[in-house]
Amino acid sequence: MDIKWLGKTSFHVNSKKVSVVTDPLDDKVKADIVLKTEDSSVNSGEMTIDWPGEYESKDVLINAAPIGVGSDEKRIISFEVEGVRFCAVPQVNEAPSDKQIGELGDVDVVLLPMTIKPKVALEIVEEIDPRMVILSAMDLDGSTMPEFLKEVGQTGLAPEDKVSISSKAALDSENVVYKFMG
Repeated sequence: MDIKWLGKTSFHVNSKKVSVVTDPLDDKVKADIVLKTEDSSVNSGEMTIDWPGEYESKDVLINAAPIGVGSDEKRIISFEVEGVRFCAVPQVNEAPSDKQIGELGDVDVVLLPMTIKPKVALEIVEEIDPRMVILSAMDLDGSTMPEFLKEVGQTGLAPEDKVSISSKAALDSENVVYKFMG
């Protein structure tokens, strides 16, 4: 399966059986399933998840947990495509609670926007403990990405147009792999 960054917090996960888009930017990108971590009026999928809860569509298991409060409430969403469990993280100011982390399940790949403060991003990665972290290039002030990469001991990541995952077994179980999509 292939993962492409579409901008901001929007990613496209495309497998042979299903396509999933997180936070579509417009109605042009079509997918079988659309997952919204934040409220928006864009609807471009056969099924749109924009409310907390557990769902299943086209053999994709989905869990959307609320994060934040009041008008700042968003959703941290985990979904499983062909045995690989993803987690789409919204733009948040604090890490999810232990309860919210527990609801996500055993996450393999975290889709992480770089608008999150480095300390919060690091806490999210440490708590979720994925096998791969895919960082979006969205960095508002130009300092978040380098500071985060320094904290996790990564240097020299080149932007990639897409990340391909052949299977869950192909993911490194020993070390977290960082990818940067720009």
